[in-house]
Amino acid sequence: MPLTGDIQTFSLSAMGRLLHQEKKTGILKVSSRERETSIYFRSGDIVFISGDLAAQLSLGALLKDKQLVTDKDIETSLSVAREEHKRLGVVLMESGLVSQEKLVQVLNYQFKEAISAVLSWREGAFVYEDGLKDFVEDIRLKMDPIRLVAEAEKWQAYRSLIPNDYVVFQIKEGALQSDSFSTDGALRVMLMIDGKRDVFQIITDTGLPRLGVYRALAALAEQGAIEVSGATQTSQTGGMLDTTSVVQYYMDTINDIASIIALELGEKKAHSMLTRSLERSIDDKKLVEAVIPGGDPGENKRRIYDHLQKQANALDGRQLEWHFKKAVFFLLQEEYQVLGFKAARDTIGRLVESSEHLKGEEEIASRMLTLYHTLAQDEGYFNGGKTFSDTNTMPEETGEDLSDDPKPSMAKIGGAAIIALYSRVIQTVMHEMEAEIGSKANVLLSNIIEKSDYYDKFLSQYRVDDDVHTNVDRIRDHISREGHRLGKSSFITGFQQTLIELLLVKKQLLGEKSIGATVLNIETFLAGVVQEEFRPLITNLMTTIKRII
Repeated sequence: MPLTGDIQTFSLSAMGRLLHQEKKTGILKVSSRERETSIYFRSGDIVFISGDLAAQLSLGALLKDKQLVTDKDIETSLSVAREEHKRLGVVLMESGLVSQEKLVQVLNYQFKEAISAVLSWREGAFVYEDGLKDFVEDIRLKMDPIRLVAEAEKWQAYRSLIPNDYVVFQIKEGALQSDSFSTDGALRVMLMIDGKRDVFQIITDTGLPRLGVYRALAALAEQGAIEVSGATQTSQTGGMLDTTSVVQYYMDTINDIASIIALELGEKKAHSMLTRSLERSIDDKKLVEAVIPGGDPGENKRRIYDHLQKQANALDGRQLEWHFKKAVFFLLQEEYQVLGFKAARDTIGRLVESSEHLKGEEEIASRMLTLYHTLAQDEGYFNGGKTFSDTNTMPEETGEDLSDDPKPSMAKIGGAAIIALYSRVIQTVMHEMEAEIGSKANVLLSNIIEKSDYYDKFLSQYRVDDDVHTNVDRIRDHISREGHRLGKSSFITGFQQTLIELLLVKKQLLGEKSIGATVLNIETFLAGVVQEEFRPLITNLMTTIKRII
């Protein structure tokens, strides 16, 4: 009889320990929101992992990252693997392209990453069944699940600081102390940090295990000896993206839109609209064909993962997000052309409501909410007056507005009032951080402001310790002198991005308990703002904070 449970009440680490102690042979399937990963046990040891996470952590991509194979090697081996019904790793090993030792090392890393990703799931279920039906153990692997889970938990902690191997660190001037190098490994890692090498290059140049390099970097960062460099390679969306999360979020979103359209126009019409939108958005014909309109959502996602795994040059998370976001845009545009602007706005309203309650892909959803807001405010995006590319910039703003107009409407809030509100919220956060980490808080805020897209426009003139009127006068003089044409949305966006970044840094440095108290204090302060005209702005701010933080 299968053993079932919920990962919220019976943790994956506890389940792994139980199966190890009982020396079980069978398959543990862990699933969350149609994601599924299967972990294979033989006599209590983990011997294989498959499913969505294994697809995301493509063996071919990992081997290329380690510079063990070329794109041509992968393409040729995948063709042989399909013809002979063998796994890619077996073909690479049999052809002599990769040694068994190197292959096992990479597979061990794949296992740790997959387990680490499962541990990050907030909800889900598991099913364990005895037996390894149809499993062929052509590559001998044997990993202690207790040790694997322990290392994965460490891995997960390090990922909050180092989300991927493309992060570049630099040494903070005067920050290194004699006790910064607790091990020889930490010293070797430090000698590689030059503001140019990324984490992958440090791993390669030092010859240290990836986990050892991450551990050394985390220790140096905790001591304040290093910081992320501006040379870090980030995507347009702020970093490397989890392919699984992108597929999960956007396929669910696209299905939701198609279902709404089907209620009005029928499934056949909705399906043809969906197909056209995908074809206009994605150049990869096979990827488009993987999505069967009206088909089982889980099967559609699995076909996408399967296709991406087989591609030597598969789209990464950032690229996938870009293409799927375009598909959403074109599908809403298709709805508009038949049903009009009101119908499209109503659909957007439903999407916003569902996104606000989403768990697991909050960061992706927050970027999509920005697009929804932009589309809902301007019919030009639907009638051809504007294109998808125009959604990636702020709507054109005209006229400086720093007046203090107290009329009870969001449109009538003055720029000075916006500066005042955000200044007081930022001051609330800064007072807490100064009490906890001292003058370092001001350095962190300065770094955030300097990296902002709004630094040259007006944030360079903002001083957290100055009063509102001084800041307003300084910003007004700067805008006039530089000839900038800014509207209120610029002030809202610039300050809100700064505040969110500050909260994220505080959360990373000081933990969940500290940031929870800060969010509560912000909410308490904002609840005391009696001017009715601020309500829309305050609601938006708190919704954003709770969604992201």
